[in-house]
Formats: sequence, C-alpha cells, structure tokens
Amino acid sequence: PFLIADIKDLMTLRNLVNAGQSFYKKYFKLMSDIDLSDVANWDPIGRNSRTPFVGVFDGNNKTISNLKANGGKWQGLFGFVYAAGHPNVDFAKYSDVYAEGKFIPSANIKAHDYFAVIKNLTISGAEVKSSGEFAGALAGQLVYAHVSNITVRASSVVADTFAGGVAGDLEGSVVREATVDAESSVGCATYNAGGIVGGIGYEQATYGTRYTAVINVRNEATVGGAKSVAWFHVNGRHV
Repeated sequence: PFLIADIKDLMTLRNLVNAGQSFYKKYFKLMSDIDLSDVANWDPIGRNSRTPFVGVFDGNNKTISNLKANGGKWQGLFGFVYAAGHPNVDFAKYSDVYAEGKFIPSANIKAHDYFAVIKNLTISGAEVKSSGEFAGALAGQLVYAHVSNITVRASSVVADTFAGGVAGDLEGSVVREATVDAESSVGCATYNAGGIVGGIGYEQATYGTRYTAVINVRNEATVGGAKSVAWFHVNGRHV
C-alpha cells in the first residue's frame, strides 16, 4: 500500500486526486494520527464530480482531528467519492440485507466488491460547513462506495441541505459499523439532516440497480434543521 505518515502525505494525496489523478485499485494506509489544526480551510479529497476519490483508504484505526472545511458543494475530509460500476462486480442487493421477512444481521455485503472504500478511521473535532449541499465529517457524498468502522467525535456538520455526521448523501453505497457521538451535532438550513447520513438513495446504473445500505450504526448526535429528517429514495419515490 501507499503509506500516509503525516499531514504532508495526506495533502499530497488530496492534491493529486484534485488534479484529476485516479487511484483505481490503489490502496492507501494511514500510519499515524494527523492533526489538521494548522489548516485554516481544508480542501476536500475529491473536490467535485470531475475529480472524485476512487481507491481504498484504510485509516488503520488512527484519528484525523481538528478538520475545518468551509465552502460550497461537497465538504468533508473527502468531498465526492465515486467509483463507477463494472459488469462483473456484485454490488449490494436487496436480498443481501433482507430475506424471508426479516433483516440479515451480518448482511452479505463485501468491501472488495467496491472500488471506492474508506474504513477504520476516527474523525475528531471536525467543523464542516457547506453553503450548498452535501456535507459530512467523513465525506460530502458517497456514490458506489463502501464505508466501514468509522467513528465521529465532537464534530459539527452544517449544510444548506444534505448534512450527515458521517456523510451528507449515499447513492448506491454502504455505510456500516459507524458511530457519531453525543458531543457531535448536525444541522441544515433547509432540509435533509441526519446523525449518520443526510440522504439515502439507490442508483439505476448501466449494470443494474446499486442499492444503498446502512448497517450496524449508532447515532447520539444532536440533529437540527428546518426539516431534520433524512431523505430516502425508495422505488423511485421520495419518502
């Protein structure tokens, strides 16, 4: 794997991604805790839909602290995380999480089926603000991504719409084993705020439907906003 030892390495990854470099099937591993206190305004890894993050980022059970990100669309440690599908890749399906009239506790969804993976990371003391949509302590928006073992502590996330403690919005993605603590808060100026995620939907893609799943998560954060309820897209309808 590519080893990230300090803030300089993290910034190098960010700069390469935002310059348009793809890390498809590449693996990054965080080797130490990183304090972003000296960064006045973090430019997210994967600034927009033209330069998304794709690859595997293993936080290695380390902590990134004192993130401050304030801007427009897609704010967080990561901004836009996206990995296009492949005809031979088996993404999450309805039958993976629900069968015979009940939910499957373990859920048959595997991270190696995804090309955008973020795992094993704690984010502490983050302040994330978006003047538009999609803000999260971890990521603004996740599309065709798998995220697991994420903890958010003492963090604040605010957006005009789509704000979540972990991610602002999920499309065809999975978030599992995630916790947002009671010292954290999430809010929206208009609507779509959620302790873990602000919005959930599925993608009808070229290779079939990419379902979204949120599994084994715990939210203790304060959630507020004009309409502080997550947005869900089910069978083509908003509920």
